[in-house]
Parts: sequence; C-alpha cells; structure tokens
Amino acid sequence: HRSQIVKSGGSTVIADYYNANPTSMTAAILNLAHLPHPDKYAILGDMLELGSVSEQEHRNIISLCQQHHIHPIFVGKIFHQLSPNQAFEDVEQANQHLASHPIRNAMVLIKGSRGIHLEKISLQNIQ
Repeated sequence: HRSQIVKSGGSTVIADYYNANPTSMTAAILNLAHLPHPDKYAILGDMLELGSVSEQEHRNIISLCQQHHIHPIFVGKIFHQLSPNQAFEDVEQANQHLASHPIRNAMVLIKGSRGIHLEKISLQNIQ
C-alpha cells in the first residue's frame, strides 16, 4: 500500500495507505502540487502517534493544502477537530460524503496513517 498509481474512471489516484508522518505527508502534497493537472484533491488521514506536536503538524498540513490550492478531504478525529468543515471523523463518513459528492476527472492523493484505514475509501466515488 505504498504509492500505487490507480486509474479510476477519468481520475488518477495516488494511493499511499501505509504510513504518514509530517515529512512524508508534506512530500506527498508537494509532489501532488507539482503534477500538471488542473483539479487536485487530497484525501488525508490523521498522522498518529505524534505526541505533543500533533496539533501543530496537522495545522501545517491544512495550511499546505490551502497554499497549493489542493481540495482537501480530511479523515480522522484530529483533522476533524481542527477543520470540521473539511473533515470527517472516519472513513465511513468520508465515503458517505463522496457517494453524494463524487470526485471526477481529478488527480487524487490518498494518504494517512495505517490506523485510519484509508484503503477503505471507495474508488467508485472517484471517477
């Protein structure tokens, strides 16, 4: 589950479900930002086990998405606490949102800590 490229309808998905820390998350977002595509999404799960720096590191990721005009969909309790209008507490809620608001013809990064279970994001809703 490390950096697989998957075609889903008219979208391209960069699936990295295995692990996430501030360094790898930042690198993945910057990579996405530099890819030549007009419509970019990042489905990002909480970075777990960061201890006292957790809130600030999650804020940095939120800011990085804003700076690079990437549409975020955050998944997990930490992101939900910090950005409730763009976040879902778990994958099931994110899938419900995507079922009624599918992503079409986009470049999509899916990345988060293994404990968030982003491998359960339904690619049927990314077309």
